[in-house]
Amino acid sequence: MKKIIIVFVYFLSSGCAVSSLERDQKLNFQTSNEIDRNLTWYEGIWFDCESQLVSGMFSPLIPLPPIIPTFWMDSRSSKISIDRRSDESYLTGFRIVNESGKVIFEHDVLNHEHLRLGMNLPYSCRDLDQTNLVLEFENKSSGENVFVTKTLIYELGKMKFGWGYLSA
Repeated sequence: MKKIIIVFVYFLSSGCAVSSLERDQKLNFQTSNEIDRNLTWYEGIWFDCESQLVSGMFSPLIPLPPIIPTFWMDSRSSKISIDRRSDESYLTGFRIVNESGKVIFEHDVLNHEHLRLGMNLPYSCRDLDQTNLVLEFENKSSGENVFVTKTLIYELGKMKFGWGYLSA
């Protein structure tokens, strides 16, 4: 009997089962005005949004259903990625403007023919809902600046269940 208790205590102390329920998040683009609809939309820009942890559960041996709410663990950041192969214009900068017109994030990029940029933003994807992403392009031949404005729309995706074991 003593050996069974020792083995049971060993399993309890050496690891535990973890289960979670997560929901995908994403930001989509919506055209703000007729002028931007006529311009070719640059498709090399996207936002990486972490999954939102909805609930979780710890248990000693067997993964149990995730019933403990974890709303306080929502991510407070997101990442913007830009992969631009320039053909006739350079991406010279971008900014994010909130609904009241205030610039909440701004970045000037260098005039490179091949640009790969990834940066963390101090806002979650949910915080960026209904903000405007303003991209500034410079035409290579004429030097003329063109601004493209897209509205960011926050969407919740599918729920995913996951489980695993933690060990010491």
